[in-house]
Amino acid sequence: MFESSSSEGAQLGKRPASTALENEGKKRALGPMEESHDIMTIKVKSQVKEVHFSVKRNTKLQKIFKMFCDKAQVEYRSMRFLIDGARVSPTATPEELNMRDGDEVEAMIYAGGGGNAAIV
Repeated sequence: MFESSSSEGAQLGKRPASTALENEGKKRALGPMEESHDIMTIKVKSQVKEVHFSVKRNTKLQKIFKMFCDKAQVEYRSMRFLIDGARVSPTATPEELNMRDGDEVEAMIYAGGGGNAAIV
């Protein structure tokens, strides 16, 4: 609660008028740490499941990928995640990848193999 030392119309519990007038029209500047904590929505989509996540811009994508795998009931190691057809590193963050609010990550089941078999 604010108290005023002057007796001119000051009431206990009210913000002094001078403080309100001084702060009017001023915006608080955001520091570099606050800007990087903007919350954004990322959509992770597979052939059978689509999940939306609200995350901070500095959250590692691995956390999102693991949550998606839990919800889709698939093993994390069997999945690959792509943005615009390029594989995404799980240690990357949305900020590092310049992702925007509403961007989509594709989740694909990894199909290993495909090596050259000796033809006899």
